[in-house]
Amino acid sequence: MGFVQQNDPKVGLKLLLFSFLVLCVLIFYLGYQVIANSKKHRAEQNDRLVLSSGKVQDIELFQSEKGLGINVIIYGKSSGEYQLTLKLSASSYVKNLLIERPKTVSLHFEKQIFSFDVPFDDLAKAYRRALQEYIPNFEKKFGVEEILTVEASLQLLPLPTPVANDPNIAAELSRKKPHSDSKVVLAKFFFSCQGESCEIVQSEKPVQESTGEPFQTPAAQPSEEKKNFSPQTVP
Repeated sequence: MGFVQQNDPKVGLKLLLFSFLVLCVLIFYLGYQVIANSKKHRAEQNDRLVLSSGKVQDIELFQSEKGLGINVIIYGKSSGEYQLTLKLSASSYVKNLLIERPKTVSLHFEKQIFSFDVPFDDLAKAYRRALQEYIPNFEKKFGVEEILTVEASLQLLPLPTPVANDPNIAAELSRKKPHSDSKVVLAKFFFSCQGESCEIVQSEKPVQESTGEPFQTPAAQPSEEKKNFSPQTVP
């Protein structure tokens, strides 16, 4: 004698309902992860664009073994990468950019010091090239007192492409300005030039110690007399 097994409709309905609930939970979980990751990316970007981070606090000048030593002191912790650029420009008799040194830096601490060394030979050669525009040919030896502008600038670097392509982050970036900061100090140098070369005179200390603020000098804002200044011949 055989028996015919019949499925209980209630059991099938329960299985269907359970499967539906599992699917809903899975969809909710995946959606939550996507939203959480998106918020995390936006939070990281906001951290990088905080205006109070990445501030050039001071520039210290000193004479190092190689020549001119420069310490750039930066305050502000940030998760982003920055480009720190050092520029030395003549701003008295000659008005030219002499040396530019870029460096990629990360701000992991509230206060960090980044050091640069500029050999006096490199500085003297750069000054001689700039001087060529003012005095094409000269044979007599002469000296020049020059004021150099030392500028340190900090610029937030762009995000990696995968993050930058996120539409939510792109919209956030469009409402913010890229963070940047800079500071300038002045230093006095004495150059001795003749023929194809110049050198920094070592008999008198060429660098004025920095107090964090530019010292007052007519060379910072040249007068008409200074504009017509001619280097004095050295006996």
